[in-house]
Amino acid sequence: MVCKHCRLPLPYARSREFQIRNRPNIPPDPPPGGMKIETKKSPEFRDSNSELEKDRFCCYGCYIAYQVVGEKGEEGEASWNLIKLGLGVFLSMNAMMFNLVLYFGDLHEISSDLLPIIHYLLFILSTLVMGFLGLPFLYSAWRSLRRASFTMDSLIAVGAFSAYFYSSYITFTRQQGVYFDTGNMILVLVTLGRFLEAKAKASTSDSIRKFLQLGASEATVLKDGKILKVPVQDIQVGDILRVLPGEKIPVDGKILEGETSVDESMLTGESRPVQKGKDDKVFGATLNREGYILMEATHVGQDTVLSQIVRLMEQAQMSRASIQNLVDKISNLFVPVILSIALITFVVWFFKGHTEAALLNSLAVLLISCPCALGIATPMVTCIGIGRAAREGILIRTGEVLEKLPRLQSIFFDKTGTLTQGKMTLSSWLIDPSHEDYDENQLLAMAASLEACSEHSLGKSIVEAARQRNLPLYKVLEFKVKPGMGIQGRILWKENLTVYLGSERYFRENNLILSEILLSEKERLQSAGKTVVFCGWQGKARGLLSFSDEVREEAYQAIKACRRLGLEVSILSGDHPLVAYDVGKKLNISRVYAHLLPSEKAQEIQKAQNQGYKVAMVGDGINDAPSLAQADVGIAMGSGTDLAKETADISILGGDLRKIPWAIQMASAAYRKIQENLFWAFIYNVLGIGLAASGVLTPILSAGMMVISSLCVIGNSLRLQKFSSRE
Repeated sequence: MVCKHCRLPLPYARSREFQIRNRPNIPPDPPPGGMKIETKKSPEFRDSNSELEKDRFCCYGCYIAYQVVGEKGEEGEASWNLIKLGLGVFLSMNAMMFNLVLYFGDLHEISSDLLPIIHYLLFILSTLVMGFLGLPFLYSAWRSLRRASFTMDSLIAVGAFSAYFYSSYITFTRQQGVYFDTGNMILVLVTLGRFLEAKAKASTSDSIRKFLQLGASEATVLKDGKILKVPVQDIQVGDILRVLPGEKIPVDGKILEGETSVDESMLTGESRPVQKGKDDKVFGATLNREGYILMEATHVGQDTVLSQIVRLMEQAQMSRASIQNLVDKISNLFVPVILSIALITFVVWFFKGHTEAALLNSLAVLLISCPCALGIATPMVTCIGIGRAAREGILIRTGEVLEKLPRLQSIFFDKTGTLTQGKMTLSSWLIDPSHEDYDENQLLAMAASLEACSEHSLGKSIVEAARQRNLPLYKVLEFKVKPGMGIQGRILWKENLTVYLGSERYFRENNLILSEILLSEKERLQSAGKTVVFCGWQGKARGLLSFSDEVREEAYQAIKACRRLGLEVSILSGDHPLVAYDVGKKLNISRVYAHLLPSEKAQEIQKAQNQGYKVAMVGDGINDAPSLAQADVGIAMGSGTDLAKETADISILGGDLRKIPWAIQMASAAYRKIQENLFWAFIYNVLGIGLAASGVLTPILSAGMMVISSLCVIGNSLRLQKFSSRE
């Protein structure tokens, strides 16, 4: 745990009390009628204005800044870094103006009274910069030292404060040659890097709250012969619930009476409504589309599938271990070496009888080794890489993703809405060849006339197909619906015909004859992953219509590109196995996992991770949120829900799957730039330290080389803006 603004580690943050107080606070939906519910406060929860609240920050200054900025999390961190950067630049620029007089003016012409005043002004300005920007680095370096380790903050603190203390010594001893601007420059450049990094990953996410809001707030309970409206949280196992068409199912349970079709897309991602009857299971937050049902509550509260999904999301997000920064690994070895070289330089020059040279040369060693280039190497590339991806319609949530993407070994795709269009469309229709008095256009016109009276999703695609072919829609009388089965109505055509449209079971219940030709064609179409309905009149099935969720055109290229990048490709789907396998066959994907609930999708990803794979998950629906959170890299398609986008590390605007391999290639290029920057910074330090220790470089030249090194890193990072894919 770290301070909300300066991100310093907090002893208090590791306590159980801090963790409890900072977990997501999700209020329940208010009960109907404005009834007040009193909740007992735990002593572990405190008001935000209590004294203990201040312990969430490393210092009182950060607490005040938090109150001023008024933002939490990543947005608050970015805003606070911007405030620090602005103030630091303002103070440093004023100090630089005075330093220019000392660097380029004739010191002999400056009066002996004016020179100390300039030094004191520089001391005051630099003290403010050190206090405002430098103390967090100094504190972090001290904490690292107590753990017998060193980080980049240690190098920053050593470089900046050595210049500051040396210059302060020169100021108060009334000598010449201060380097306040060098220490200020170090802190401003590194703070700029921190701001770029924070801004790149700043975003707010209340995905868990949105997920819980998907559930019903109240339910209709049948109890002691009465019909009662009660809050969902008051439902108990065994309660009998009534669910009308268009209402959300309040909790998990089983149907006692009635038949219906249920939209379970938020759980399974399946585009087709699922037919439900007596003793079938239903899940909370799914939508009852058509029929009236009575159900018995079997799982309530934290035991429902919806609550389990929330827990999975929380666990997956909490279990993510941040990748240790490569710079800190270098710094842990580099800092002791630099301090040793600086000490040896001082001792050697001191015993040569050159005390002033000993101070200047050892200071030059510390300045030349200060990791300004290291400080901006990663955040600069991160910011540019995220911006370059954004121009391609790829929104990357954090810079850490750029480090993860090149290491991926396996990628899982959701089927419905990701590899496919996500909506059922009429793909074909066939008339029984034994009925020569009707043709296929007449069959489609009959079916469309009936479906024009319906709100069923399949029916809309039939009506759209008829309109595209300019077929007439006839008037329908005595229209009837049997939920989950089919529809019928009397159509006013050449003669009054009672036309039926629905499943095989619906036709058999109404004693309509199904020919062997149609039944054989139905089996063939269903084995190919199609949904089939029959249409008939005058006691016979006259033909059938099939529906499919078509594979996206760009999916073929995207899958091939992923394979060329060395990724193992799999499909995770909540759909019927035949449908999922058909999509896998079209895309030449052999690893297909079908008929999965959201928790089971996350489990499949966890299995791959347990085998040592770095895994990416691509999805678009709410049902994919736990999987996106569990994966090392979660990728949400732009056509998906807000929850999926907020849970994911990457959002693809527009839904073009080809952008996924592009993002992986761009991330690989960005990671190479980071390595190049770090390599350059390391070589620069090795050469510069040798020159500084030998007395060739003065502190002024060391500061100048530090700027040149930073400019080289910036220039190399900017080359990433011109990245284009090989594909």
